[in-house]
Amino acid sequence: MPVQLSTYRLLSWLIGLLATYWAVGVLVDSLWYSVVVSACLLVGGAMVAARAVPDAVSIIRRDDIGPGELAVIALALLSVGAVWSGAFNMIYAYHGRPMSWIGATSSFGRAMIAVGFFMFFLSPEATRQGVKWPRWYILLAAAIFIAAVAFIIGYTIRDADGQSALFDTTRGTPHYDLLMLRST
Repeated sequence: MPVQLSTYRLLSWLIGLLATYWAVGVLVDSLWYSVVVSACLLVGGAMVAARAVPDAVSIIRRDDIGPGELAVIALALLSVGAVWSGAFNMIYAYHGRPMSWIGATSSFGRAMIAVGFFMFFLSPEATRQGVKWPRWYILLAAAIFIAAVAFIIGYTIRDADGQSALFDTTRGTPHYDLLMLRST
């Protein structure tokens, strides 16, 4: 039999869970707690992925992507991104958090989650008057903001030798710097 939760009871549970999260987080080892939260992210994402991914795959195969279908695909991306992030963080912690792992692989799950949120934003909203398409200028403003913040933070972060993280070509794997001025 389904459990009925009133708004008050649901809100009480959410506040209680948030208070518990912060109380436990202050008291226990941060690495252990990070692994526990990553495991919750992995399991929660896997439970949603088990239901959303097959639907998203069938929608893509049918090539019939409408407003509601876009939201299903977005949910699949969010869940798979959560699974990737949870699994990666647990493996990363197990191996002692090596700095060499930081990069595209470590950010892949968060990138999938970000794309999923953008897809949710782009999926139309159902209203009493019909379907209202999203405002594209908000998406453009968000993209400009993200690019500006990423550039500013990347330019200002310095290592122990004073080298900017954005233009560093002295460490790590071979890459091109942002302005393509030199390669290693």
